[in-house]
Amino acid sequence: MNNNDLVRELEKIREAVTLAVEHHEKANESNAALHASPKVLYSPLTVKLQQADASLIGLIDLLEE
Repeated sequence: MNNNDLVRELEKIREAVTLAVEHHEKANESNAALHASPKVLYSPLTVKLQQADASLIGLIDLLEE
């Protein structure tokens, strides 16, 4: 498998992770609004998904160099 193939596969994974991040962020923000909280506390799962998304971006950038 060459770098182009890896990049394509990582981009597919990133698309799914990005959708999951958006879903969980919105759920956490809705929960904060429901409780009239001015501060959004993101769940540990949301934070891990955000970190995974950032890692995927880094991997894709490294492979595209």
